[in-house]
Amino acid sequence: STSTLQNIKIQNNAYNEEGYCNGADVLLYANSNVSISSETVQILNKETETKGVYINSSNNLNLSGSAHISTPIYLASDAKINVDGELTSASGTIVAKITLNDGCTSGTQILTTTTGIELSEMLEYFDLTNDNYILTEEGKIEVVTLISDTTDLDNFYDATNECYSVSTGNYAFTQNIELAAPIYIQNGESVSMWASNDAKITASFSDDNMVYIAPSNSVDDVTSSLTLGRKNSAQLILSYSSDTYSTIQTGGKLILKDNCEIRDSKYCAIYVKQGDFEMQGGSIHDNIYEGDNIQSSAITFANPTANSHINGVFSGGKIYNNSTKTNGGAIAIMATDDNPGSVSVDIIEICDNKASGKGGGIYTKFSGLGIE
Repeated sequence: STSTLQNIKIQNNAYNEEGYCNGADVLLYANSNVSISSETVQILNKETETKGVYINSSNNLNLSGSAHISTPIYLASDAKINVDGELTSASGTIVAKITLNDGCTSGTQILTTTTGIELSEMLEYFDLTNDNYILTEEGKIEVVTLISDTTDLDNFYDATNECYSVSTGNYAFTQNIELAAPIYIQNGESVSMWASNDAKITASFSDDNMVYIAPSNSVDDVTSSLTLGRKNSAQLILSYSSDTYSTIQTGGKLILKDNCEIRDSKYCAIYVKQGDFEMQGGSIHDNIYEGDNIQSSAITFANPTANSHINGVFSGGKIYNNSTKTNGGAIAIMATDDNPGSVSVDIIEICDNKASGKGGGIYTKFSGLGIE
């Protein structure tokens, strides 16, 4: 059965039975399907720990129209939120905050839509209160490993290579951390990192990679990748010490998204050595290079050799206040006549960069550069 709620207010009611909703007060307990289509249904917090809405196992909370719930929704096992009609709130408005229990596993479906409604267009209306889960574009959850200090990285420490060899998965930094060794993304691993609280990542070492994305067995296949930053996350700052940097090897890929800063390198912040780099958001700034071995202090695409490539896509974000004594204040593309590479620049702000040589903003050599 399905209960439909319209034009009511539920407030300051207490229900506190041990074992339900982690012992918190529940303002609406649903042991069957519930539909809400109007913002005039008000479910308000009694206390800060109130979950407000509890959807019991295998039931749905159906939302549509101007529905808006101001208190978190607790989903029991196999419970889901289903969008059974277009949500009409302003873009970016969170209409429901979802709380999950700690036993959920990656791949669990918690958000669905009725036929004809695009799930991808509804995602922006929902948020999770749990830091240790994220909601994917398919409406499923993925587990997140929280990193609060270097001891949380010790499980990945490779003593032989003196690095943190991070496995495929999602990682959220909860506070500032000083790395004792580089972060190494092995061939075949796909890693995403962001901050759940504003966090600055620094290094206690110098003259080495802060992040290294390993080469693959084939120059044509991207088999190892790192994504930094995430929409609606806190700010993640990679603050390089001295001449630390990040290297992307052949077959490796680095993707920079919103809410990530890469800054303070005295070398080249991102060195793309026959690999792939995408900048969809975030910023790269205040990097200074005073040597003559490379080009840009921000991003350098290195000379490709035979049977190799360089690929770069810039579609968002900002590159600013970088300087180099050589060429390319923001971006340097060092291709060859035989291997020109492909770099496209679109919808990105490049400003206040300086090169003592050529190209205060962009320097390109034998590259197939496209600017839109």
